[in-house]
Amino acid sequence: MMKKIFFYAIISVLIFSCTNNNTNNFSINGVVNSTDTGKVFLQTVVENKLQTIDTAEISKGAFTFTGTVNDPELYLIKIGNKEDLLPLFVENSEITIKINPDSIGDAVVEGSESQKVFHSFSKGLEEYQKKENNIYAQYQNIRKTASKEMLEDLEKLYDSIYEQQQVFVKDFVLKNNSSAVSAYIILRHLIYQLDVDSLQKMTNSLDPSLSESKYVKKLYERIKLLKTVAVGQPAPEITLNDINGNPVSLSSLKGKYVLIDFWASWCRPCRDENPNVVKAYKRFKNKGFEIFGVSFDTKKENWEKAIKDDNITWMQVSDLKGWKCAAGKLYAVNSIPHSVLIDKQGIIIANDLRGEDLTKKLTEIFAEK
Repeated sequence: MMKKIFFYAIISVLIFSCTNNNTNNFSINGVVNSTDTGKVFLQTVVENKLQTIDTAEISKGAFTFTGTVNDPELYLIKIGNKEDLLPLFVENSEITIKINPDSIGDAVVEGSESQKVFHSFSKGLEEYQKKENNIYAQYQNIRKTASKEMLEDLEKLYDSIYEQQQVFVKDFVLKNNSSAVSAYIILRHLIYQLDVDSLQKMTNSLDPSLSESKYVKKLYERIKLLKTVAVGQPAPEITLNDINGNPVSLSSLKGKYVLIDFWASWCRPCRDENPNVVKAYKRFKNKGFEIFGVSFDTKKENWEKAIKDDNITWMQVSDLKGWKCAAGKLYAVNSIPHSVLIDKQGIIIANDLRGEDLTKKLTEIFAEK
């Protein structure tokens, strides 16, 4: 628990599945309790931002949206200025919604088969998340006063429940592999937890009828990217500015074993790991070992201060774009700290080596010389 910082471009809503309805259009007929007039917004997510695509007037407590979708598609319903949103899996069918504006999440939706699958999944997932949230709250309440052993016990309990949750998620996908909901579940809950082979196996388990789903396509795009930075592949070139604004390329270090270290000043696990990396660098730098640090910072002054405070003396580069860092995208980085070890020919030989694992690997490498 809390060993890495994860980034997910998340709006925590799930998706849809294909139906056998032959209609080529959808209609969303809603009733809003205790509301005679107002506006309802039909929204979607574009590049992690909400975008309104249609607006309907509430008349005598009712509203209607009509349209067509090529495939089932996630929309969000917003009532007036209410902050809560209702995720709605729109299919070309007649969909009815009954909404209480003060508890939008409890809306009753009928006419969308994928919503039924989603509801079943979310209810099951909720049980695990309640337990995890409870443990996390306990951890936060006692972390400054509890013993190390007590905190470790809570971490182990959290990890155990999380592992059970992952089993539930995988089993649900396999049991509902003909539903596009399962494609999204992989995308939302498993894509960053599975290695490339496991991710491909899970994605391949989906029914062939889902091959045109945009969620399945995104999964295969991720698999393709992961394969480009897998062990045995040549490390993609990185060219970013150093702390002085001068462009530096990864290939300039060819001929040495290089650890590409993705980190940030604001990342606590990264900062906790830095002493181990500093120790390894001092021990092996004169034997042909280098580090190419890639920061996910957005503010140069914070980056500079962390370099000084953590006694970092190796090459540092950044485009100061945070999670939008070009090198991070190139290497499919979804969490930090993250590292990639490459050999003298620029071939990837290991991923995510930290602490004693990094020292052990470097000892093996340079013992051969």
